[in-house]
Amino acid sequence: MSEKRICGSCRFIVVTEDELTCTVNPENAKIIEDIKSRACESFHYKTPLGVDERVIPYPSMYTEEQVNEFKRRGIKFINWSDYAMASGPGFDTGFFDDIVQLRKERRSVIILITGKAGVGKTWGGLRLCEIFDSDFKVPIQVCFTIEHLLKIFSNEEGYVVERGQCILIDESQYVAGARNWYEELQKLLMQHMAAIRSRGYIIVIIALHRSTLDKVIRKHLLTYQLHVEDRGIITEYSIYLPRFEEHERQSRQGQIILPVPGDRWCSSPDCLVCDDKGWCTNMRAVYERNKDKFLESSASRAMKRAEDKQKREDILTNDDYVQMVIEEGGEGGKNIAWNNQDNIEIYWILDILERRGHRLSDRKARRVAKTILRDHPELKPVETEPGRKGS
Repeated sequence: MSEKRICGSCRFIVVTEDELTCTVNPENAKIIEDIKSRACESFHYKTPLGVDERVIPYPSMYTEEQVNEFKRRGIKFINWSDYAMASGPGFDTGFFDDIVQLRKERRSVIILITGKAGVGKTWGGLRLCEIFDSDFKVPIQVCFTIEHLLKIFSNEEGYVVERGQCILIDESQYVAGARNWYEELQKLLMQHMAAIRSRGYIIVIIALHRSTLDKVIRKHLLTYQLHVEDRGIITEYSIYLPRFEEHERQSRQGQIILPVPGDRWCSSPDCLVCDDKGWCTNMRAVYERNKDKFLESSASRAMKRAEDKQKREDILTNDDYVQMVIEEGGEGGKNIAWNNQDNIEIYWILDILERRGHRLSDRKARRVAKTILRDHPELKPVETEPGRKGS
């Protein structure tokens, strides 16, 4: 008579004496069937051919006409990390996948967004930050000044940005008149490149054109350039510098569609005319308020500088400068430098006035010279040698 016992590996299966055959214990037959059923559901499920389970309905923010155009062009929307992304001819999510991979590898990611004024560059940048950084804080992570960016890199209290988060550098400083803004930015990025890499920051720079950036940023720091064709329609390029060439090149990767930032909470296409702009907590409304404050303070500082400059210019008149030049010219104007046209050298005027602490433009120096020739005819060049005038 064969002895029966529980199999050590099957547990629910009875093993005969020769251990060559296993039969199901009738008492556990139902349990075995349930296990098999769940296993088939978990491990043997296959997506039907021709079906993409990532595809989601077209976002409600698009009009029926836009949806029909998407369908005509074969463009669908898929779920990418809980965000609706366009996929189809010319559109894919490869850009987003690449950025995630670069961040995992702790490589520096610097994205430049360009386009015409008012086309929606900053909102596109905010949307990217919203996608890659779920804890994005506009007052801290949107930089309008070099000082603000330096506080982030220095981990100053109240300006701490964690590893892998986004930093958006807005163009408002450049628009406000700081022409050396990008030159200072380049120096700062180079100084803190090690920190950018180690912390895995994703830095988004807003600019009118790539040529406005310093060549060091263009050649060695940029990872991608996104050009805003129209509101929400963006063409992506990868930027690289060939090993044996001096100029950077770009490779077109495709296009992406980016709705307005914060569209999950507010689908309004424009915050500028919204009645709730003053208190709304949507990220784009917060950005517009911070930008307005920055531009107002910049305008106030510019007016103060203009007033101070005017006051300095009003202290001395043209007659005062003329008197200084005559004093430096000596008796009879013997020390005045003349040119071959019997005119006073304006560079001599600029030099002596600068030694007295007054910096004049060439135009004002010419005005001083003309005034001297007109009002002081007794001052004339002295002939020292035949054919040469002395001073």
